Amino acid sequence: SVTMALARRVARHAGGRPVVACLDKATVAQVLARAPAPSTVARRDRNAYTSQLARLQALPSSDLIEMKSIAVPIRHYFVPISVNALAGPCAGCHIILVDDIVGSGTTLISAEKALLAAGAASVQALTLLSQLR
Repeated sequence: SVTMALARRVARHAGGRPVVACLDKATVAQVLARAPAPSTVARRDRNAYTSQLARLQALPSSDLIEMKSIAVPIRHYFVPISVNALAGPCAGCHIILVDDIVGSGTTLISAEKALLAAGAASVQALTLLSQLR
């Protein structure tokens, strides 16, 4: 993939650091388990949020989440990333996340939070394209 090719090139320029795929897309079950209670969601977002929760609850729990299926104004309430078993060696390291395109930034923000929670010393991001304005 383009993202993996870019990651390998960045790693080569960073002194041959390893490329570790330590993040996975979260399943519907994982996203629902981490979703906040509707009562804690901002009042202006609550209707859209509860509608999205209902749509997610209707999906098979093992389906992977595609953030583009969630409206941009409420994406920040959902965590689309899951740290996998490969994240252990990342503890204490300075991480560079590599992605091909940034839409809303929610996935990168979620990835940063997950890696910091798993013990990363710092997290930076590098992308080819951005839709952010």
